[in-house]
Amino acid sequence: MKINIKVRSLFQERFIKLQSKRNILTTIIFPYFTKVQYLKNITPVIGYTIVQIYKELYNVDAELKWVNDIELNSKKSGGILTESEQIGDELVLYIGIGLNVDWCIQDAACLEQVLGKKIDQEELFLKVRERVIQTLYQLNEQGFEIFRNGINQVLYRKGQLCEFVNSKTLEIEQTGIVEELNKDGDLVIRGQDGLTRIIEPNQRMKL
Repeated sequence: MKINIKVRSLFQERFIKLQSKRNILTTIIFPYFTKVQYLKNITPVIGYTIVQIYKELYNVDAELKWVNDIELNSKKSGGILTESEQIGDELVLYIGIGLNVDWCIQDAACLEQVLGKKIDQEELFLKVRERVIQTLYQLNEQGFEIFRNGINQVLYRKGQLCEFVNSKTLEIEQTGIVEELNKDGDLVIRGQDGLTRIIEPNQRMKL
């Protein structure tokens, strides 16, 4: 595995790329985020950005699975992990992105397999890096609402009955029909009793 690190400056975005010949793993360090109220929205917004990139570059329809997965043909093809840290007056974001390009475990999906052809990993990496940074600036400056409609159009299993488990215990905690992300970025489901409920960040859709 080759490791490439690009540092633009001490106070600018930094990109750490760990790339094998098969997949893309990258961490984007972003020290400019100031709107704490949008921290919970970062993961779905970045996921939506990747879904858009797949459509633009490869004309493939990916979906966004709560809470942090990219789905291709109803199989996991990528994931996002977001963490934040207060350093002085700066709120620093660490956005970890993993994308299956030409290798994946059983029951997952990789991009080249779905497309039936090889792709330029460097082109994909550069596009992801560029667009994720743009997206973070947009979210910080304009808020979550500008992304919400697009995210709701690509929600995995929207309109279907799903079970949601606790991420740690894997016990089923909620069941309902996936409806949308609300204005705050919470996933809303409708239970069999007709009432809407909010899925918590520590709950994920059962496999």
